[in-house]
Order: sequence, then C-alpha cells, then structure tokens
Amino acid sequence: MSGQISSVNLLALQEQLHDDEGTRRRLALRLEATRAAVEQAQHALAAAQLEQRLLEAQLLEKDRVLAIQRRLVSPISMLAHDTLLEIFYRVQSTVPEDWYPKCLYATRMAYQLASVSQEWRRVVLSTPRMWANIYFDFYLDPLDERWNSEEIEGRQPRCRALHLQLQRSMKVPLDICVKHYDPRRPGEVLYGSTFRAIMDTAARWRSFSLTVDTYGTGNHCILHHFQAPTPLLERFEINLSGEGHYLSADDATLHLPCDPQRPINFLPHAPRLRALEIESSLVPHVLSVRPPKLSTLQLVVEGYHARNVVPTYELACLLSKLPSLESLDIHAEADILPHNQAKPHPTVILALLRELKFTDCSVNTLAPVATTLSVPRLQKLSIDSFSGTAAELAFLKACGSGGVMEDTSRKS
Repeated sequence: MSGQISSVNLLALQEQLHDDEGTRRRLALRLEATRAAVEQAQHALAAAQLEQRLLEAQLLEKDRVLAIQRRLVSPISMLAHDTLLEIFYRVQSTVPEDWYPKCLYATRMAYQLASVSQEWRRVVLSTPRMWANIYFDFYLDPLDERWNSEEIEGRQPRCRALHLQLQRSMKVPLDICVKHYDPRRPGEVLYGSTFRAIMDTAARWRSFSLTVDTYGTGNHCILHHFQAPTPLLERFEINLSGEGHYLSADDATLHLPCDPQRPINFLPHAPRLRALEIESSLVPHVLSVRPPKLSTLQLVVEGYHARNVVPTYELACLLSKLPSLESLDIHAEADILPHNQAKPHPTVILALLRELKFTDCSVNTLAPVATTLSVPRLQKLSIDSFSGTAAELAFLKACGSGGVMEDTSRKS
C-alpha cells in the first residue's frame, strides 16, 4: 500500500534520525563550550578594561605631576609675576605693520595669551591693564534703516564682550577706538547702551579715536558727547564720514555737523592732551578747547575736493590759543579754497612750532592763515604740492626768516 512505509524505508529513517540526534548533541556541546569561552573572554575583557581605566588614571596623575615638575623647572615659570606681565605688555604693544588699529591687536593678544594655560589665563584675567585697549565697530550697511533682528543677534555677543572688557579693565587708563558710529541711532537700545557704556568711561580715557558715519544726513551734534572731564586724555581723534558733514561753498546754507546756536564746551578739562586730530568742519566748534600741553595738531580735509573748505578764520583763532604747539599737519586731498578768506585774520605766533606739514596739498590751502603766521623756531617744512607761486615763495621766505609772511596773493 502506498500509505504505508516499507520496512526498508523505516529502517533508513531510523538511522537518519539517530545520526541527526548525534549531530545535534555534538552542536550543543560545541555551543556550550563556545558560551563558556565567551563568558571567560568577557571576564577577561572586563578585567582588561578595568586595568585600562586604572592605567589611564595613573597616567593622567603622572602627567599632572610631570606638568607641575616641568613648570617648576621651566625658565618662564620661574619668572616673577611682574616680569611675566611685562612680557605680556610687550607682546601686546608689538603691533605688526599690517595691523590696524592697535587696540584691536592688543585685545586679540589678551585673549590668545589667556588661552595658553590655566596659569596664564589667571594672570591675564586678573590684570586690568591687559584689557585697557578697547575696540568696537558699529558697522551698519548704509542702506539699512535700523538694526534688524538678525543684525542684533549677531552683535549681542560683541556688545557683551565689550561690557565684560570694560569691567575687567576696572579703573586703569583706556585706549579706545570706535568705528562707524552713527549718531542717528542713539535711541536703539543695543546701539545706544553700547555707546553710552563707552562714553561713561571718559574719566579714564588716555587716547580716544572715533569715526562717525552719517551718510549725508546733515546736522548731528557729535561733539556734544565730549563735554565731560577727561583728566587722563593724551590723544584725541575724530573723523567724520559722509558728505553732510562738510562745509560746502556751493550750498546756500552751510551744513555744520553741530548746531551753531548750541555752544559746545568741547573737552573742558583735558590737561594732558598732547595730540589732537579733527576734521576741518569741526574747527568752529572746538574753539573752547585750551589744552596747556597740546603739541601736535592734525587738520583733516577729506571728501569731494573743491566742495570742501577750511574755516581759516576759526583755525587762526584756534592756533592763537595753542602756544605749546610743536607740530602742525594740514592733511587735505587737494588745494581747498577757504570760504571766509576775506575776513580779517588774527596774527598767529607759534613760538614753539618745529614742524609744519602740508600733506597732499599746498600752502594755498591755508592762504589767509599763512599770511599772518609767525613760526620763529620752525625746523622742518614739508609741502607735498608746490607750484612756485609768489605766495608760496613768500611763505617759504617767511618760514626761513622766522618772520610773518607778507600777503602776496594780490601780486600773484
């Protein structure tokens, strides 16, 4: 019958079953042995990992001990605290030629020195003088009307870093450089608070440099920010950007950077001021300044050449109040025709002036002042643009003799 298994087939199946059961027993034995080997290996691995952790801990401890020993025998670690600080100060003050401004380089070096080691970080963070160089750039796209949310988010870390640096500097004198400030924006919280934080340190300024951006918006009384006492100030620079700041002979009304009806007591107390750099359009508004030790004055005339003028009468009045002046630099992009040359100018006697420079311009830039200028001790005269006119030759003769130059403009 087909449904029944023959005796021959049954015997074969029984033999096959016996063989398969034997194979399974052997596999089970091998699996058991393998499991035992794995368990043994796991115990060995755990022991090895424990030993590894112990060795790593011992190595770290040994490295710590060696680091202490190396610091003890290292020459720089043997330096006195004051000597180490002097090295740091020299590193900060050694500015590469391609770096400007100095304040930015000094601040970056402070952060780099603080990242060398824990000891150096402790020294740098605890030394106010290392944070006495303040640099901040208010850069803003002139096409933007405000600091939008993305810009504010990007500026917040820099603003916080500025406040932190001012805190770290404590009460030491400060060297400050501020770029691209726009006086149209003092009401904006982040913008205004940052600028006020800088201005609140006026009593600690040793040097102050400010670049103002206005993009031709007209009257902005930037000088009103500088009426606080500055007893430590030695150098002051202010540069204006934007056509609206310049006096223009073509305009029916002269667009001054400050309201003429509001007198400004500019730098009322600056007994140590030795160097002053200002734009020509600001001269009428700084006549109140009387620093007793001012030795260097730089007058900057930049922008659209013939549209700019030098307020020579006010400049003559300013120079007459600076008897200690030793260096005068007229820095203009071209010869400028003064708008008030017909007005009588006071005689200016600079008894201590030793250096007079006309950078990128000629004597004609200050023609009305030059006719009444006496420089008896002049040692160096530099004129970048010289045409040999009668007025220029007379000025050279007057400088050589130490006398007052004759007005030869009509003869020429």
